[in-house]
Amino acid sequence: MRNRSLHVGAWLLVALAVIAVAAPLLLPDPDRVDYTAKLAPPGATHLLGTDRLGRDLAARLAAGARTTLGSVGAVWLVSVAIGLLAGTLSALAGRLAHETVARVVDVALALPQTVVALAVAGAIGPGMWQLVFAMSATAWAPTARLAHTYVHAARERPDVLAARMAGIGTVRAMAAHVLPGASARVVVVATLGVGQLILSLAALSFLGLGAQPPTAEWGRMLADSRHDVIAAPWLIIAPTTAVFLAVTAVSLLADGAREHIDPGSRSWPRF
Repeated sequence: MRNRSLHVGAWLLVALAVIAVAAPLLLPDPDRVDYTAKLAPPGATHLLGTDRLGRDLAARLAAGARTTLGSVGAVWLVSVAIGLLAGTLSALAGRLAHETVARVVDVALALPQTVVALAVAGAIGPGMWQLVFAMSATAWAPTARLAHTYVHAARERPDVLAARMAGIGTVRAMAAHVLPGASARVVVVATLGVGQLILSLAALSFLGLGAQPPTAEWGRMLADSRHDVIAAPWLIIAPTTAVFLAVTAVSLLADGAREHIDPGSRSWPRF
């Protein structure tokens, strides 16, 4: 209960998820066009105003949460699964497998996500699933390196050596004594990068590589607001605030989870 970062981040993320899920029951269709209400300021009819096509901004913001957070979640799951598997296998297998995975990881780390996304968009066209694929192609590399480091170091732990001396196979000993702790630490550290994933996905969507009209997505909403930012500043304030709250929520949640697993890793001062 004293871990405030964990609690604040978790409740903030739950609030965003509830808004995204419950919005279709409470708000109008995010794609419904009403030219009689275009660029309407926030008010009783439209809580956050409307865009240049008269679409309700609150409804589009909630729909964008489902698109953005769902895509980020897909990238995170793929990167954690591939990274944990590749890092563990490279630590347990022979030198050839280790060198192969290490070189692939080096290449993935050397490729900027923006460049990869541009290449994928040029090859198969822009779109949300194409962007998820492009980001996942490089996002797994840091997780793989972390998993390899932890599993490789744990091979010489006393409990693992004792299990192997008792006749338990290496794979079984690692699965029972190392992988649970390795998985927990890898998941927590990978969660620390979710905020960066949100920013990267929003930036790439801002460039037109992600969701295509009329799909609502926070980065796309920021791009569409450029033309009316002076006349209707609420168009840029709403998605910017949503991105800020989402990044803050996952950052607090990840920092609190890391402190819960390893109290000595506290990075935020406690007052």
